[in-house]
Amino acid sequence: MRKRMALGLAGRIIVSILLLLFIVQIFDWMLSDDPPVDQSPEMRIARQVIAATDVINKTPPAERPALAEALTGVALIVSVAPEAVQPKERFDAESGEDEEDVKALALLNREFGREGYIFGMAEEPLGRWHGVISIALEDGNWAVFRVPVEAFFVDEYEDGWFTRTLFWLLILMLVFWAGKRLARPVRRFADAAERLGKDLNAPPLPETGSRELRRASRAFNEMQKRIRRMVDDRNLMLAAIAHDLRTVLTRLRLRTEFIEEEEQRDKAARDIEEMQSMIDVSISFARGEAETETREPCDIAAMLKELAGDLGAPAEGSSEEAPRLTYDGPDYLSYPCGPTELRRTFRNLLVNALGYGKRAHVTLSKDESGIEIRIEDEGPGIPDPQLEHVFRPFYRVEGSRNRETGGTGLGLAIARTVILRHGGEIALANRPEGGLAVTITLPPAG
Repeated sequence: MRKRMALGLAGRIIVSILLLLFIVQIFDWMLSDDPPVDQSPEMRIARQVIAATDVINKTPPAERPALAEALTGVALIVSVAPEAVQPKERFDAESGEDEEDVKALALLNREFGREGYIFGMAEEPLGRWHGVISIALEDGNWAVFRVPVEAFFVDEYEDGWFTRTLFWLLILMLVFWAGKRLARPVRRFADAAERLGKDLNAPPLPETGSRELRRASRAFNEMQKRIRRMVDDRNLMLAAIAHDLRTVLTRLRLRTEFIEEEEQRDKAARDIEEMQSMIDVSISFARGEAETETREPCDIAAMLKELAGDLGAPAEGSSEEAPRLTYDGPDYLSYPCGPTELRRTFRNLLVNALGYGKRAHVTLSKDESGIEIRIEDEGPGIPDPQLEHVFRPFYRVEGSRNRETGGTGLGLAIARTVILRHGGEIALANRPEGGLAVTITLPPAG
């Protein structure tokens, strides 16, 4: 199936307005009562000659010289003479070769008759070749119209086409500007929603614009306040629960001291410590969804190299000499981030890779699309159906809740929360040669 290109809101607005203007223009052409007019220079000159002759005929003879001077222009020189001008070359509708000339002469024939006008080419008195038309007036005089050759090659209606073209270009510019402007609030809402998904403490939307936009911005800001209030209330509730549970656990620790059998006393103490750890991790996860660390430039390359050196060094007394965790990437890569939470995330992922895979390798790279961190281990991997499930809080591949085999099931959930808060993504995949690959992508800085 062919995939259609989806237009954005601005594109839909622009296309709709242009389509509407096109339909209006079509109806204007269809419903116009004006007959089509021949706009050629020859026909235009013929109409001007007819109109000027009619005015001259109605003007008293004494006033005709002044009228002729007033009618004279660049493309038409008018005078009144007692006799017609005899051109060197004479033309009529039958002898004309050019189609436009024939049509113009036919119009003069219909208006003045074959004997009522003389048309041809002359050279004097202008000193250059020009058209000359002599029209018989009602009092026996002649109206003489001299037309420079250049007038036949100048189409004044080209200015009309230029004006219309300029008009439509301006319309297109205004339509594009209006489309972008109308779509701007929607883009602003989309950006605000994206910021809210990463940071509950993001600044509120400015309540400006039309009445509807102000109302929508106000509703969005109120929603953000309610979400933040609910998260704050949850954190307060968790803090209260944690305080009460720690009090109970403290009493249990004291009571375990009165268990006489040492083995049972040690088991009880381990259970209490495990419960304490699970409570601490759960509360940290809940608080971490709402709390955002201040962004500051951080050298991610140095961070990963340091973690690889600390975690990958062979254990004391081990016969292995090669490091268990290796790094491949640039020596320096600055990126604005929350350094503490990002370092903790990388550390947890690397500890998991070493815990399950014994050996691991971390790669750092950067291109136009952003930054990629890839952690590969040599462990058993994760069944494909569970690759997405492991990001759920408290979900573990192991069936038990023994922290020695699978922890609390919050490590990957916390990692995804931190990465998403930085605008990135985290994904798991089983390697063809065996082991698990964790891929973290972060957007370009800025």
